[in-house]
Amino acid sequence: MIIKARSIGHIGASLEYIIKDEKEHQVLSSDGLDISNTRSIMSDFELFQKDRVKKGYVSVVISPNLKDELKDKDYHIILQETLKELKLNNRQYIAVTHNNTAHKHIHVILNRIDYDNQTWNDHHVAWKCQAACKSICKTLDLHTAYENENKQKATVSNEYDDLRERTRQELKSIIKREVYTSESLTQLHQNIEERGVKVHIEQFKNGLFGTSFEFKGMKYKASKIDRKLSVSKDGDTYKAKPQLQKVFEQNKRDNIVPNTKIMERKMNSIENTDDLIAYMKSKTSNYASYNKGLSGSTGKGMKNRRNLEDVESDEENRKEKRKSEEKGRGML
Repeated sequence: MIIKARSIGHIGASLEYIIKDEKEHQVLSSDGLDISNTRSIMSDFELFQKDRVKKGYVSVVISPNLKDELKDKDYHIILQETLKELKLNNRQYIAVTHNNTAHKHIHVILNRIDYDNQTWNDHHVAWKCQAACKSICKTLDLHTAYENENKQKATVSNEYDDLRERTRQELKSIIKREVYTSESLTQLHQNIEERGVKVHIEQFKNGLFGTSFEFKGMKYKASKIDRKLSVSKDGDTYKAKPQLQKVFEQNKRDNIVPNTKIMERKMNSIENTDDLIAYMKSKTSNYASYNKGLSGSTGKGMKNRRNLEDVESDEENRKEKRKSEEKGRGML
């Protein structure tokens, strides 16, 4: 068996995940919650939350060893022993089993604040989980992941972590695209918010600012996406970091950033096919040069902006040069 636990700041996506129909979930037990639907669960959890606790919930995954032939009642016993060992009892929680794979396991979402208004200490949580696992397995005569014959740790496929990583990569792709099509920090934030990303900037007690992004119900620190996305203190407010500001300044100087909405309206208004092709060539020529520049740290390849007339002129020059070379070799 192996136990994994961590504090989380939002539970919307986590709750949606653990009660998915395709997971063939079954509610193992709960406490202090109306579990008729996700909305009622979240509403009840809010009753014991504290504004100063940023990560007010706990996610726990309990994965028994396949060597142990467990009955349904055994999962309930393992759950209660885990909550006891981790000192996560006396609080709201919902626990479900996922039965869609051969490896049946338990997901638990808990309130980090208990009924006595005390906040669970999540320091060194990995060591706490390991110690709890060893203690429970010794008490219940179960196999642990730390006593395999090959002395290697067994790995648990944490599907929620996989989902979170896929969402992070999708978010990173969105922000990266908008970074190189924006000319200021404000414009960047506006652009990504139009694409479903919420931007959170808060000031800490030491006066510094922290940036985070919320996407599809999951929240990520800016530094987990790209370090230059964090902000710097500027008096009583904040500004873009120097590395990011350089990108914005480069975008302003080249002024070739395509506004896709304007381009779409323009293309829809062009009826003549040749005119449409010419317009698309002019835009794609500029944007290709722009994209080439993105391979460098600040886009050095953006300097030579080219339009359709330049391209056609260069093509004529190349043809004349080829003719001259062939004539000199007696080929014409």
